Amino acid sequence: MIDDFKLIRQSLIEWYPVKLDDNMLLINGGDSAIDELMEDRCHLRVAGDLKAVNNLIDESKTYDLILMYDAYGFCLDNNISISELLSRLLSLKGDNGRLFLALENKLGMKYWAGCQEEQKGGVFVGIEDYSTWEGDIKPLSKKELEEVLAGLEDVTYEFYYPYPDYKYPTIIYSDKCLPKEGELFRNIRNVDRERLVIFDERRAFDSVIKAGLFPEFSNSYLISIV
Repeated sequence: MIDDFKLIRQSLIEWYPVKLDDNMLLINGGDSAIDELMEDRCHLRVAGDLKAVNNLIDESKTYDLILMYDAYGFCLDNNISISELLSRLLSLKGDNGRLFLALENKLGMKYWAGCQEEQKGGVFVGIEDYSTWEGDIKPLSKKELEEVLAGLEDVTYEFYYPYPDYKYPTIIYSDKCLPKEGELFRNIRNVDRERLVIFDERRAFDSVIKAGLFPEFSNSYLISIV
């Protein structure tokens, strides 16, 4: 079972082609699953906090591939906004490099259906726009993320939709290949916190898919920035 979980976690980035001489930076990996996957595929470097990221910026080295894992957790732990974090990470991306940002959607279907908030726990916390949180660093919706990304200069971006989420993805959708009705049935999965079961998530997903709103209700995102 442990190996199965590891393979699922690795599938977030396993599909992306890298070369042995590529330089990859993994930030905030959380465990060794992605490290183990990529260390034999390319030159891998790992940074766990903002101090380490700033040290890399001081080295003036750039990377072919950067994966920022659990971006909001990193922002909260290091008291940095997502826009400032992106600015720093983009300074580490090579001219032909790619930055992947893995993070939750505050309006993800699972939160409407009774899952607890990813960072601090509690039900409906993001749905209620984090009204009980102090400070300005909070997870965002897709539209809010797009507003942040629109403020970046000379980059293009693309949203991917890991399902059920970015931590344990069994499939990754894109705007070119969105889910069809009946496909999203692996929903009652919580490995870190207890949850409520408010409604049938499969039927709710079918409803938003039919309405063309799946991207807004995806549980999490993997954003590609070049």
